[in-house]
Amino acid sequence: MQVWRARSSAILTGSGTLRVDDPRLDVRLDYGPWVRQPLRVVLDTESTCAPASRIFHDGHALIFAALDAPERRGMPVRTERVPRSPRGLDLEAVVARLGQLEVNELLVECGPRLAAAFLEANLVDELILYVAPHFLGVDAPPLAALAGLENVRHLARFEFHDQRLIHNDLRLVLTPKRA
Repeated sequence: MQVWRARSSAILTGSGTLRVDDPRLDVRLDYGPWVRQPLRVVLDTESTCAPASRIFHDGHALIFAALDAPERRGMPVRTERVPRSPRGLDLEAVVARLGQLEVNELLVECGPRLAAAFLEANLVDELILYVAPHFLGVDAPPLAALAGLENVRHLARFEFHDQRLIHNDLRLVLTPKRA
């Protein structure tokens, strides 16, 4: 996963992942002098992120909040405002703004709700899955919390682009199937 982070312009996650995991979302392996830390992006609809979260440790992060979310004082990073959508923030507006900021490769590391939102908005160019030979049980979160079978029918179909065994895990890279 560190290689994917190193090649990305930005890494995006949601406020739920931030609260549960408190990730850093940075490149932690020394790949050489060409590696720079990607911009870390948090989608926080209601502007509730804790300023002490590890993702904000170096100030190289950006928060997207709803236009009508409360103003937050004391945040160590910049907050940009975008319109709401039925499931949170307008992801197309977020992606468009990141494009204006010259983000040309966005890695999304998130939970099932945000993953579903990106899939449903057809904003996924590549899906990277790691499969471990372990059962997680009935309480494990799904890959994507898709909203009902009727909504799944319009989703892009994916095809295998690459599959690779990494230690004891299988990495699958899928791309949207072209018609």
